[in-house]
Amino acid sequence: MSRVLHYDIELERVWIEFNYDPQCVDVVKSLPNREYDPSRKQWWIPTDDLEECLAILEPLSFSYSPVMRAFLSERPDQEVQSWTVGRLNRAANAALDAFFEEPIWVVAELSDYRKAARFKPAFFKLVERRDDDVVAQISAVSFWDARLRMWNTLRDAGVELDFADGVSVRMLGSLRVSKKGHLSFNILDIDPTYTIGAQQLQRERIFAQLVADGMAELNRQKQLPFLPFRIALITSDKSDAQADFLDEIQSSPYAFQVTAIDARVQGAQTESTVLAAFRYVARHPDRFDAVAVVRGGGSRTDLSNFDTMAIGQAVCMCPVKVLVGVGHQQDTCLLDMICESHKTPTATARALVDRAANSERRLLDANQRLAGRSQERLVRERQHLDTLLLRSRVAGERGIKNANARLNELAERIGRRGTAQAASATQRVGLATQSLDFAAKGALSRAAASLELLEVKLDGRDPKRVMERGFAIVTSQGKVLRSKTDVKPGAVIEIGLVDGEVRARVEDD
Repeated sequence: MSRVLHYDIELERVWIEFNYDPQCVDVVKSLPNREYDPSRKQWWIPTDDLEECLAILEPLSFSYSPVMRAFLSERPDQEVQSWTVGRLNRAANAALDAFFEEPIWVVAELSDYRKAARFKPAFFKLVERRDDDVVAQISAVSFWDARLRMWNTLRDAGVELDFADGVSVRMLGSLRVSKKGHLSFNILDIDPTYTIGAQQLQRERIFAQLVADGMAELNRQKQLPFLPFRIALITSDKSDAQADFLDEIQSSPYAFQVTAIDARVQGAQTESTVLAAFRYVARHPDRFDAVAVVRGGGSRTDLSNFDTMAIGQAVCMCPVKVLVGVGHQQDTCLLDMICESHKTPTATARALVDRAANSERRLLDANQRLAGRSQERLVRERQHLDTLLLRSRVAGERGIKNANARLNELAERIGRRGTAQAASATQRVGLATQSLDFAAKGALSRAAASLELLEVKLDGRDPKRVMERGFAIVTSQGKVLRSKTDVKPGAVIEIGLVDGEVRARVEDD
C-alpha cells in the first residue's frame, strides 16, 4: 500500500492512507484539526486546513487519488491571486499522477547508494549506462515501508540482494516533486528476478570473450607444484574467511608459508583491490607456489563483484596457479569458471593440505622402492662375489691336481732315465711344486682381497651406513641440498638422520 490522499465527496473531507510508519504517524499527528476514526482506522483532515496540511505532508511524497486530483483541480482559490511554490509543486505532482496513472517499472543501475538507518529514507540515484558512460540519471528515494516491502519480496523469491553501487535493478515506483523542487523516483517495490538474470548474462558475456581470446583455460590448466608450500592468500584482512583458511593450514603437519594480501572481496572496492593483489603476485611469481582467493558467505549479488573483464584477465594471465573458494554452495562467479574452484575457504585450504599429503606419500613410496632396490643390488653383488670365490677355489684345486699328475709322470720318467738324473729332476719337481702352490695361494688371496674390497665398497654406499658415520641427507622442498647456495635464509629444511628426520630453519649467513 502506497501513501495516498483521498477525498470523500459525501463527508467533504480528506482522509489519509498509508502503511504504518512511525515517521508518518508523527507528521500526521502534527496536522492542524486532524481527527482519527477508530472504527475505520483512518486519519481525516478538513478541507479548510487543506493547504497547510498539504504543505506539511509534502516531504512524505503522498500521491493523490483520481477523486482527490479532481477535487484539487476544481477547488476555487479566490484568495490567492498567484501561485505559491508549494501549490506549484503540488500541481506538478497532480500532473504526474494524471500522466502516470499507475506506478511504473524502471530498469536502471544503482549509484551513490548509502544505507539508511531504521525508519529513515534512503537516498540514491538510478542511472542508465552506455559503454560504461552514464547517459541518464534520476534521484531516487526509498522510505522505510517501501524497503520492508522490497525485503519481503526478495525473501519470498529466495533471492539475497545487497543494495550497492553497480547493481542492476528493475524497480516499481512513481515520480514526485519534493517541496524543494527536486524531482525524484519514489521506490515502491522491486523485481527480484531481474538483477540475478542481468548478472548471469554479464558473467556469460565476459566468459565468452575470454574463450574467444584464448584465455579462459590458461590458469585452470596450470599444475600445482609437487610441494605447494608458499601460498598467496587474497582476502579481507582479519575476516572469517581468512581465519578459516589459516586454521585449516596451521592444523596440518606441513610447513606452509602463507602471505596474506588484504583485498576487499565484497562491495564496490572488490575489483580495484583484487586487481592490486594480482599485480603484486605477477611482480613476484618466484615467491609463490599457489594463489588462494577466498571469502566468507554473502549475498548472491555480491558474487557479481568478481564478474568483471579486468579480474577475469588478471586471473587467466596469473603466472601462478589460482584456487578460489568464495563461500557459496549453490551459485557461481566468473572465477569458478576460469580457475580451480572450491566451495569454501576451508575446502580450498584442505585441497592444498591434501596435495602436500599426496606428495609426502609419493616420497615415502619412492624411498621404500630405493631401499628395496639397493638391498636387491647388494644381494646380487654378494652372490657374484661368492661365485667368484667358488670359481677361484675350484681353479686352484684343479691346478694342484694337474700339477700332481705331471709330477707323477716326471717321477716315472726320472725312474726310467736313471739314477743320475733323479736328483736333478727331483729338484726341478720341488721347485715346480713350490711355484704352483705359491701361484694357487696368490690367486686365492687376490680373489679374497677383491671380494672383501667389493663388500666394503657396497657397504660404504649404503645410505644407512653413511648416516651411521655421522652424515645426514639435507633436503628442501623435495630437493637434495649440495651447496649452501641452494637454500635461502628463513627456508625450512628437512635433515634425514639414521633414526629419523628433523626440520630446521636456515638462519642468516
